[in-house]
Amino acid sequence: MRRLIINGVFVLLTFIFLGTFVYYHRIPLNHGIFYLQEFFGYWSWNFVGHNLQEFFLLTILILTAMGIGYKLLKLFRINFYSRQVEFIFSTGLGLGFFSLVTLGLGFLGWLSPIVFYPLLLIAFLVSIGYIGRIGHISRIGYIRPIWGICLGVILLLGIILAVGSPPILFDTLVYHLAIPDIYLKNHKIVNIPYLLFSNYPLNVEMLFVMAMGLKSDTLAQLIHFSFGILSGLSIYVLTKTYFGKMQGLLALLIFFSMPSILLTMTFTFNDLGLTYYVVLAVYAMISWRKINDFRWLILSGLMTGLAIGVKYSGVICLIILLGAVVMTKYRTPRVALKESFIFLLTAFLPTLPWLIKNLIFVGNPVYPFLYGVFGGENWSDSNVQRFTQEMSHYGPGHSGILRYLSLPFFITCDWKTGDIPIGPLLLVCLPFLFFIKNVDKTIKYLLVFCGLYFLVWMNTSMVIRFLFPALVLLCPVAGYVIKELRLSAIPVLLALGLNIYTLYTAIGEHPDFYSGNKSREEKLLSAEPVKDYYQAIKFINEQLPPASKILFIGEPRRYYCQLEVLTSSELDTALISKLVKESRNTKEIFTKLKELGVTHILYNNHNIGWLIRQFNHFNWENKNQEALYKSFMISLDPIYAVGNVYLYKIGEECRTGGR
Repeated sequence: MRRLIINGVFVLLTFIFLGTFVYYHRIPLNHGIFYLQEFFGYWSWNFVGHNLQEFFLLTILILTAMGIGYKLLKLFRINFYSRQVEFIFSTGLGLGFFSLVTLGLGFLGWLSPIVFYPLLLIAFLVSIGYIGRIGHISRIGYIRPIWGICLGVILLLGIILAVGSPPILFDTLVYHLAIPDIYLKNHKIVNIPYLLFSNYPLNVEMLFVMAMGLKSDTLAQLIHFSFGILSGLSIYVLTKTYFGKMQGLLALLIFFSMPSILLTMTFTFNDLGLTYYVVLAVYAMISWRKINDFRWLILSGLMTGLAIGVKYSGVICLIILLGAVVMTKYRTPRVALKESFIFLLTAFLPTLPWLIKNLIFVGNPVYPFLYGVFGGENWSDSNVQRFTQEMSHYGPGHSGILRYLSLPFFITCDWKTGDIPIGPLLLVCLPFLFFIKNVDKTIKYLLVFCGLYFLVWMNTSMVIRFLFPALVLLCPVAGYVIKELRLSAIPVLLALGLNIYTLYTAIGEHPDFYSGNKSREEKLLSAEPVKDYYQAIKFINEQLPPASKILFIGEPRRYYCQLEVLTSSELDTALISKLVKESRNTKEIFTKLKELGVTHILYNNHNIGWLIRQFNHFNWENKNQEALYKSFMISLDPIYAVGNVYLYKIGEECRTGGR
């Protein structure tokens, strides 16, 4: 009777939250067969042939990373629990190896396909002996046909979203692909003024450099998609190791039931790279605490260092795991100090190249943080203030205690904020932990880690994808709850089905955009977020002289422009405002522009209002500066205009008028 009641409550809660999720998503129920025609039309032989090289190179890269990582892991002489555990750590270490090697090639000025192809070939030949072990690794075990079908459909839809569209998202065009593009054009790592993101750790972006050097930005997107797959496999292996195959499969299914995870996998971002390395770091730390083999501690440190090399937020993982080292029982203070030092040293080594790069380029190893201590080129106290405000304004649109009370709903169901929720399954499962006596110690470790990570997240930038490491590590907990209480698997199946429909509607809302019948350029010229921007960029690439230098105003996105660009990210000092503040009249502004070699100005009138409202982009100190800027803009005559985007030429025809 108790089990029946618990199951009834579990299923009822799932239906309530699924209904809420659907309501707030406003999922249309009339896409129908029409979009199935587009769906099957997309998978034409033309599409397969067009992307075959990307899939082939991705396979070679992952297999080679696995082999190189295995060679490196042999130095540790760790006794892994299984070939699957060996695989997830080998691949993570191998991908980290390629990231840092690409960074080293960038320092040497060797970023070129002429270098990347021989490097990949040599690495493949070195690791080919280990690749044959993949057959043993791929055995997940029995999975119910309906679950296997759901997973297959989810991954198929995800691939369509990943490779069916050219990159159009803001962050992707500002830095995730723009920075690799600049490095490749210069064949080396260069300083990029007024783009603070170029001074972030960029391990995943270094893989994008390699991908774009080998083939295209589609391969770069597939790399991030692969990080999502690897994160799911790592969760499966972790859960299987400590709780069993069925719990592992449930954790894997719950992972792929989260819309936020799947949709982010289809973006050219770096969040799932961070998630993958955090999962590996936590896995290795748990293994160290269980078997007391210091080699697992070293491996945890390395994975933590690679996580920090993806994003600064990897430091959260470092602090939490360092606390786990310090608070381990049965340690004398001397031993605890020694183990803490080992952990910190191994975490520090993979991040050292990025710290050195920043120290050389901008004078601050952790730019833009700790400005009061280290300073930093092209940074200021006002930039720090704007940066802090921007990083803390996300999340539910409430204030005070209501903001925190609404977090569970915001994370699981609320689409209205523009963020992508995770779906209701985790929230439904976790309360049932209270019905389990003698909860496994590993579950407690995971809950403590996730709880601490959540506390940091809820007091900083409440973007759901920034919480992925904690959310993903809760999947084993949910799988454990379902199996221990023998709960019905129907809610898991419903959540998977909902995710399938979420992905399907993402395609169905813009079927032409994901259709294989349109070229990449046709899609860019019709996609609402970028069509005016891309049409202006197309004009620049085709009509302006190759030696032209364009200043972007109100437009931080520089990707797709083949000519030299000067622009500022939304959080940096706007270059035009800097020039205005240093000038007394418009003639001086023109003089300074010519000294910089600027031949043209691209102005996005649509974006500029948003940048001013959201980021105080110009940061005027007084009305005179603002008036001078407006006078300067009035003095320009456009040579090209599309929508709200204008292109001006800096030359004799500019009506300076001595103003």
